[in-house]
Amino acid sequence: MNAPLSTALELAEQQLVALELGDTDAFLQGVAAHEAACAALVSLLETTSLDREELLVLEQLVATNRLVSTNLANAMDDVSRRLAAMTRGRSATSAYLSSAPGSISGLREA
Repeated sequence: MNAPLSTALELAEQQLVALELGDTDAFLQGVAAHEAACAALVSLLETTSLDREELLVLEQLVATNRLVSTNLANAMDDVSRRLAAMTRGRSATSAYLSSAPGSISGLREA
């Protein structure tokens, strides 16, 4: 098996595990290496063909990358939902504080 293919698959699997564990730092640390391995693979494929075994590994790489993309999209959706809930909570708290008797907005100078 060619090195860029196996490296790209190994790095994609590491990224998948990092996302599944919620380890954003590990995921982000692996992004550049994974991109470099995929770029090396693309360069190699411009001059070299894959045998059957390598094609199966390439399919596994594509499937793993799809899982990474799906998990990343799910994580981003989760963060968006949490931020939206925090914003709603902050708005509700601000509205309550501004309308409460004795609030800062209701205070006057003596």
